[in-house]
Amino acid sequence: MPEARTNTEIIMYREGVASLLEAHANKMINNGLPEHAAVLFEQFFKNAQEQVCIFCKNLAAPVFGRQFVVDAAREALGRGIRIEILLQDSQPEQSSFTDLLRKAPSGVTITTAQSEVAKTFKVNFAVMDLRAYRFEEDRERFKATANMFDPCIAAKLFQKFVEQQQTNSTKLIWAAANG
Repeated sequence: MPEARTNTEIIMYREGVASLLEAHANKMINNGLPEHAAVLFEQFFKNAQEQVCIFCKNLAAPVFGRQFVVDAAREALGRGIRIEILLQDSQPEQSSFTDLLRKAPSGVTITTAQSEVAKTFKVNFAVMDLRAYRFEEDRERFKATANMFDPCIAAKLFQKFVEQQQTNSTKLIWAAANG
């Protein structure tokens, strides 16, 4: 898996993403490194006003298990932001992020894909507030793009998310959710 070179690079990337979100910039950016994906999700959670929807294989710990992502998600849930996740695997990868989701009293919906087609999609994507998105055509290639303000594409991805969630998924129930 590719790695970012330095913490300075991560800081610069975070500042760039935050700047694009603030400016409502319709500009495509690269988002293929796990560190960059983590920063993007952190910024989605920090800037969401309604919801963040994620379609992925398993909430990979190298992305979602980073403490800054967990902290941003916790803060988003505290603000009443909905986090909706559609997994291709039957269970998420264990991390501090999934621990947070398990303990969240509300605001989190996790479903698992049931159709073989949905389970085998190589695509990963996420949508924030029908305006920003991340799209990874083939998760095995570690090449993704993101745009902080493209409501048209974000709405199309959100519609695909809803279609899969409503027609081809089962709500995930953790046995340890309340204990």
